[in-house]
Amino acid sequence: MNIVEWSDEEYGSQKRRKKRQEKLTRKGKPVDRMAHQLLMMRQRQFYSDCVVSFKQQGLSWVFLTDTDEYVVFNQVHEDDPTKMEEIAFARDVLAKDNSTSATIKWEDMDPFQKERIKQSVQKVKEVDKESFDSVGEGYLKLRQRLPNIGERTVMDYIQRVKLQRDQQQHRDDSTALLSPFEDDPCHIMPRLFHSSIEPSSEELSRATVNVDENENIDNVLSPMNFDTLRYLHSVSKGAYDYNTFGKTALDVSRISEDDLAKFRGVHRPIAQCRKAYTDVYYSQALLRVNHYLGSWEAYSAKADKRRTREKYDERSGLSAGVMYDAQPWLNAFVKDVGLENARHLLQGVGDYSELSKVYADAGSSDIGDT
Repeated sequence: MNIVEWSDEEYGSQKRRKKRQEKLTRKGKPVDRMAHQLLMMRQRQFYSDCVVSFKQQGLSWVFLTDTDEYVVFNQVHEDDPTKMEEIAFARDVLAKDNSTSATIKWEDMDPFQKERIKQSVQKVKEVDKESFDSVGEGYLKLRQRLPNIGERTVMDYIQRVKLQRDQQQHRDDSTALLSPFEDDPCHIMPRLFHSSIEPSSEELSRATVNVDENENIDNVLSPMNFDTLRYLHSVSKGAYDYNTFGKTALDVSRISEDDLAKFRGVHRPIAQCRKAYTDVYYSQALLRVNHYLGSWEAYSAKADKRRTREKYDERSGLSAGVMYDAQPWLNAFVKDVGLENARHLLQGVGDYSELSKVYADAGSSDIGDT
């Protein structure tokens, strides 16, 4: 694994940032709002330079997720939303006076973002149940064949879907034409918000690393150190509340550098992302992004004025069900790299004592997603 760390001087344009700050100052923007808009500009510049860098390295799929998010296979569960519930969820989103995510207010959005949401309003209003059912049946078959986490990587799966599609194109198979990874270089994944309800001993035991009797599991590999293993309670699937907009993956090999340089944001990064925010239904998604609230210690470590105790407490006890999809990853990781290597690579996980200093040194009071 190759990890490259960039300083502020190594991406974007310092000159553009200074001009933007001067413009906001002349407009008399409140300090908090100006700081947020400057942060959003920095993020767009970073993402743009980052995906261009990956393209120049000859890579393909790049997943634009945060450190409190984890991509899983969106397997079928008994408590999945019905088709009509999802349509109702989408309409509910657009009935909120075009309200947006927790990080961007309507008045702060650029004309492009506003136009996309307006288009989504009209599209969802015109949803045809029959066509929704037809597409949904094909995706249901694909979701029923999804592997478990740890059995196959996401990239392995994408390649396998492509191969299967090539083999099935001449067959009468409803899944033959369903290959979102091939049809569009921009793949939008729904998110599922996980609260911070503590797990039972039985739930923790499901995630405990399997080792020989003569080997010892120390605190490094304790499930309590990993949000993906510890926090299992989620809100309603497919609903907008708390899940908000999905996240994206880009196949940079099929997108020009010029288009990548026009990066607009993680929810719909470029013009080639044909689907709008509300076009991605939970039941028609092969991949899902789990979004973890985490512990108060981790949540409050970011020097972000929006991350209040009141806001945390409001979300910490939410639950519409329990999801175990992500739990197998640690056992698969230990099996892949070996117990000692796993201990070494995961040393320090779950320790947030130095995190506040890291964010303070970054020089921003608004880092990341809420």
